[in-house]
Amino acid sequence: GFGNIGITLAETLARRFGARLSLLTRSILPQRQAWDEWQRTHGPDESVSRRIRAIRELEALGAKVLPITCDVTSRDQMTGAMEKTREALGVIHGIIHAAGEMEASAFRPISQTDGAAAKLHFGPKMTGLEILGEIAARFRPEFCLLVSSLASVLGGLNFSAYAAANSFLDGFAEQQNQRQRDTRWISVNWDGWRFEEGAGNRAQLYLTPAEGGEVFRRILARR
Repeated sequence: GFGNIGITLAETLARRFGARLSLLTRSILPQRQAWDEWQRTHGPDESVSRRIRAIRELEALGAKVLPITCDVTSRDQMTGAMEKTREALGVIHGIIHAAGEMEASAFRPISQTDGAAAKLHFGPKMTGLEILGEIAARFRPEFCLLVSSLASVLGGLNFSAYAAANSFLDGFAEQQNQRQRDTRWISVNWDGWRFEEGAGNRAQLYLTPAEGGEVFRRILARR
């Protein structure tokens, strides 16, 4: 994905391994030959501009990057994305499931968390993961790493649906490891991340991108 954590993990793979990366996004990106014009005519903080810049920075680190527009809650789109990845980049060695809704509006008191509010988290994290589990069985990657949260252990104010969705990730990984041995399933209960300086005193306790990247590297190194 193109979220902050997804890009940080992709950058770690690019910097250390010159990896071949397929990045999934719900956004429709312009054709590559139109990127220069897009960046000239749109602000640097516009969402598509940020995605284009992220791809170019990964490629500058030595990675080969294939962006694919895909809704992870669609079985057909996910299957197509995996097949396109294998065709363009070769064997799929690993999958990182970092999809999730992190907009402030998605976090509400439990009294205000109805079905529609819960679906914001359940869709990408639960439905998307169930589909991924089916597809991974066909492509048999070496590992599937799930971006879960410490909230599945500690909870948190306004985190009821978010904590539940991440608990599902943790249980799903454990279940998959009990069922089969072809793919190593890993669910990581990440603490908070700090992507901007000056985010308050509590944020100083959060992971920096460099620290998170090193944690990610050590997790993948374990057998």
